[in-house]
Amino acid sequence: MPGSTSIYGFRYLEPEDPPDIAGGLQNLGQDVEDELALRAPSVNTAALSSLYTLTDTVSNLPGCVINVTTPRAGAVALITWTADCVLTTAGSASLTAVTNVSIDNVDQPYPQPVWGPGNQAVQANTRGTVSAAMLATLGAGAHAFRLRGAASSSTGQIKLNALLTQLSVLILP
Repeated sequence: MPGSTSIYGFRYLEPEDPPDIAGGLQNLGQDVEDELALRAPSVNTAALSSLYTLTDTVSNLPGCVINVTTPRAGAVALITWTADCVLTTAGSASLTAVTNVSIDNVDQPYPQPVWGPGNQAVQANTRGTVSAAMLATLGAGAHAFRLRGAASSSTGQIKLNALLTQLSVLILP
């Protein structure tokens, strides 16, 4: 009966096994390939699907969702996002836009990059970009990452530009 390694469970022939070298090597090769497949990183990017007007309610941004499945617990996700903001209606200097990420429908409390036109709030078409990154350790199974955003309730209007507002997730199993 074949033995197996203690950490990865790779099968190998024991001295008392019948001499099936070809079969033993095939099993070992398949075990190594299966383990390497579990360790292969995956990169996913999703972009805002169209120009989006922020409201004072935190909302999922259309098109900015990434679904992944991790084969086992302990995978690490490197999550990065960028929000390309434009002031479309002049307003108060206290007007701000904020973005954050939810993982499996749970808002992550930090980081939450904030953009505000400040003293330029009186000029429509003022533009700025913010970005952030975070790490998360995941359990085994399906996971959903969503980019979310909102604007403060001050006067004025901020929109997010499509394509340049993005969410990226790198999974390191």
